[in-house]
Amino acid sequence: MNALAAAVALATFVVGGGSGGALPAAAVTVDPPIAVPPQISRIKIRVKSIEKLFMIVHVHPGTSRCGATVSAEFDRWPDPHGQEILERFTRAGSSLVTAAFHGQPGMYRTCVYFDSDETRNLIVATATFKIRAVNRIMRIGQGLRPWKLGEPYVRRAGYEGRFLDTKPVPACRQSFWEATRVDEYRGSVNVAWVDGVLAGVRTSLRGDRSEDGFVIGAAGLRGVRQRHPEAPVTVETFDVFGNLRKRVVVVSKSTAAGTAEVRYWFDASGILWALETSERRC
Repeated sequence: MNALAAAVALATFVVGGGSGGALPAAAVTVDPPIAVPPQISRIKIRVKSIEKLFMIVHVHPGTSRCGATVSAEFDRWPDPHGQEILERFTRAGSSLVTAAFHGQPGMYRTCVYFDSDETRNLIVATATFKIRAVNRIMRIGQGLRPWKLGEPYVRRAGYEGRFLDTKPVPACRQSFWEATRVDEYRGSVNVAWVDGVLAGVRTSLRGDRSEDGFVIGAAGLRGVRQRHPEAPVTVETFDVFGNLRKRVVVVSKSTAAGTAEVRYWFDASGILWALETSERRC
């Protein structure tokens, strides 16, 4: 079956075995089967059973078989690489259960399985779907579509909340944690504001890229250093609690208003993890 075209998939596997009686049946639909951030894939499961069952809906990256998720280690793909998006008892008879999934670009498989006294680790349905990269370009001193440095404060679709642990330094923004306000958006985007003006944009969405061609999730530290041999490489704390440290390449250029920067964030393996641009006026 073509994974990209599959909106509905049916399968029945008895992994742990049942002890008599009619086995539950389920059908899965994913809408849309091919999504782009910040869209959410809606997973709908129609269940038929003669008894009330405990159901788990699990999503993992790639298209490996669902049976791999049912073992002594129930979740083989711990967060952030896999996600149990639903745990629920379903009533006997026929019912419709829905769940929502939002993730990074890539292929995913959803697995629906049940656990009860009569059916142990019974997989009754599976479907595959894709989240497609949007391939936005981070431009130094400008921003990331639709965010543009210097624009007045705006709240756009996909807003998830505000970081409260900022240390306002209105005269000179040096980090996201020294902005007047930092907002988080679905689609792995954070935006920093200083006195109601956009001062910084960061994305960690796979597929987004810098204007010099380095792609999040694919580019390596060596390639960026070769392209920018004079740019300093530092180790910085990413979160406000100091638990997440990243290697960073900082490229800067002078502007009429001050100094514009683009920051390339790398994970422990040296793969580009995030891009950030800002402009300091001090």
